[in-house]
Amino acid sequence: MKYRRLAAALTAALCCAGLFGCSSTKADTSSVVIHEDGAGDLVEPAEDDPEYSLGSYRCSAGGVKLYYDEETYPTSLMLYFEKLFGTYADRDYDTYRSCIWPAYVEAMDEYLPKEFDYDLTTSFEQRCDTLQVEMGGSYRLTRIKADVPEEDFSDEFFSQLSPICGDDFGEKVKEEADNLYCVQLYIMVMNETDTTDQLFFKNTDKGMGIVVAEKDGQYYAFC
Repeated sequence: MKYRRLAAALTAALCCAGLFGCSSTKADTSSVVIHEDGAGDLVEPAEDDPEYSLGSYRCSAGGVKLYYDEETYPTSLMLYFEKLFGTYADRDYDTYRSCIWPAYVEAMDEYLPKEFDYDLTTSFEQRCDTLQVEMGGSYRLTRIKADVPEEDFSDEFFSQLSPICGDDFGEKVKEEADNLYCVQLYIMVMNETDTTDQLFFKNTDKGMGIVVAEKDGQYYAFC
């Protein structure tokens, strides 16, 4: 397996310097030329722009502002994050399931009914319900930022899954995957009655660690 350890300096965090309480409107994609990689041109806000401190971004076809280093993270990975986390807002279980590592899905299909007496579909629906309540109603993604973590946390991440997936699960993933990404992720959303961005998940103002495996050109998470 070709293992990629993402080891570059951290860029400015979306949620720590000026994003809280930042007014936002959905990016107007009608005038944005979306390139073959699925995103528009790089936008660099002017110094007098309220979003200047957030740094440059590219806009997806869905109007989400994507903040990332293209030399570290491919655009396709950022669009995958939009697809994955958008499934909660859309309550799209089939797409969610397609975004998750197949062996993890199989393990959860066996674990959940045995331990909690419900299946992965119910677990997904409960998560959607919880997020909608926490976000104050229906919501949409507005910004996604990918930062490089201070260290590779994949071993610790997979060890936490061992009670469900087995002690050798992480090694199997590393053997089967073409690439493995450790990402410090920031996700902002806005509910339908508000004009202010808010964190998608509670207590993630310093980012949310996520591991993503790439295999045969597709990305898969473990969540």
